[in-house]
Amino acid sequence: MTGRNKRGLDLASLRSERFADRFWSKVDPGSDCWLWTAHTQKAGYGQFTVAKGQFFGAHCVSFALTKGAIPPGMSVCHHCDNPPCVNPDHLFLGTQSDNAYDMLAKGRARRARGVEHPSARLTEDDVRTIRLTPPDRGRTRRLAEAYGVSTHAMRAVLSGKTWAHVLPQQAEFSKQAQP
Repeated sequence: MTGRNKRGLDLASLRSERFADRFWSKVDPGSDCWLWTAHTQKAGYGQFTVAKGQFFGAHCVSFALTKGAIPPGMSVCHHCDNPPCVNPDHLFLGTQSDNAYDMLAKGRARRARGVEHPSARLTEDDVRTIRLTPPDRGRTRRLAEAYGVSTHAMRAVLSGKTWAHVLPQQAEFSKQAQP
């Protein structure tokens, strides 16, 4: 994971022994991953106050202190995939795309789909029933109203653009299996 970095981070003006001591005093270097022990965000990434009102990811500050400035638009990514880790040897610069490809390559990408999606209004059984509804004039609008979704969302369900993991064969099999 990365910190989104629109403005960059150059600590050259803040590179004092006192600043570095304040940062490293919040790190536990007891293992391969050096863990951030102070404030963390919900996702587990450390947060450090660089100046009044200026907060940066602890991993970004670690990188900037040890390897130099972070150019605008670049992100600090983890080789170790451990959000609280600030070990400079585990960090590298990359774009958001680099980070996304790294996440995919390591098998960490998982999109919520179906009923697991936070905005889902349908169930898999609803989708099976919807897809078995014979086509006729006004079907999309009528189904959308009945299931409390927009006609756009209903068209996406009917075309398989959404809920693609609910296959038509499953719907037919499910319908045949019912008494």
